[in-house]
Order: sequence, then structure tokens, then C-alpha cells
Amino acid sequence: WTALLWNATWYGAVAVADFEGRFRSMNPAAEVILGIPLNRIEGHSFRDLVHPDDLAFAEEAHGRLVRGQPIVGFEIRFRRADGSWRRLAWTAVSDEGLIYGTARDITDQRALEEQLRQAQRIEALGQLTGGIAHDFN
Repeated sequence: WTALLWNATWYGAVAVADFEGRFRSMNPAAEVILGIPLNRIEGHSFRDLVHPDDLAFAEEAHGRLVRGQPIVGFEIRFRRADGSWRRLAWTAVSDEGLIYGTARDITDQRALEEQLRQAQRIEALGQLTGGIAHDFN
């Protein structure tokens, strides 16, 4: 488990919830990602952790799972114990009244992607202004 805990954001969380949305169990990686002891997560609804702006999307995904439709790669923000938000990419299926899901923390990945987009915008602006300056010369 040590390697799993050390690389929790790489391996990800595994969770089991009932059709009401209450977590029945989670692996130790979920505790690391969320910074919340497992005994404080289990028995609570996913609604307690989901970002308010993502709640409608989470409810829709939950409804699909209850109807037996699998969910692949939906992204949703969960609150950590320290009040910060982590973006998790979930894949989940349901069977016999339970929902089985895995989640990978992609917060840092999304931040790096945004930095890359910003750098590309600045580069494009530099090329544009360089072209304009060349035209004036």
C-alpha cells in the first residue's frame, strides 16, 4: 500500500457507493487525495464533497448510474479537508444496488494544460506583433 499511497494521484481512488449516493467504502488513496480520513467519508453522500457548480452535473451522472448506464471520464471537483478543490476524473458502473467508481486526480494536469495554453497565446501574440513591426519597417 505504501507505493499506492505515495502515488495516490497517479493510481487514483476507488469508491463504492449505494444508489442514494452514500459512500460505502473507499481505498486509502481516496483518503490521500481528499485529505479526509476514510471513517469521515464513508456513510456520507457525494453531495457533501462536490463543488456547488458541479452538483447538477454530478446528479445527472448519478442518475445515469442508477439507471445502469456506465460513466467514463466525467470530471468533477471535490472538496479536500483543507477547503481546496481537486478535479477528479471518474469512471463508474453500477451493479445490484451499488455504484463502483475509480477516480484519478487530474488537478495538476489541468493546471499544466492551462499554463501551456497561456504560453501559446503569448507566443501567438508575439508573432503577431513581430509581423506588424516588420510590416512597418
